[in-house]
Amino acid sequence: MSNVSDRQWIQYLHSVGLLQASFRPPDAICAICTLWRHRGSLLEVATEHILHMQKALRQINLQLHHALSDITESSGQGPDDKNPLI
Repeated sequence: MSNVSDRQWIQYLHSVGLLQASFRPPDAICAICTLWRHRGSLLEVATEHILHMQKALRQINLQLHHALSDITESSGQGPDDKNPLI
């Protein structure tokens, strides 16, 4: 469930009188939820930038996908590469 559907469900329960008091999670849980949402938004932005780079490379006909499996890695061999020159 997402936050939106959770809120809608809680609102429905409240509207039919099944919630007696308002519920607020402890501050630690609220902080974790905030950090988790922020992490998700950062991942979305990073993904958008990676897709933008891939599109730009494709538009200039630079076929890096034949040499690199992931343009965000430092080399085409992946993160286990022990080459000190890179």
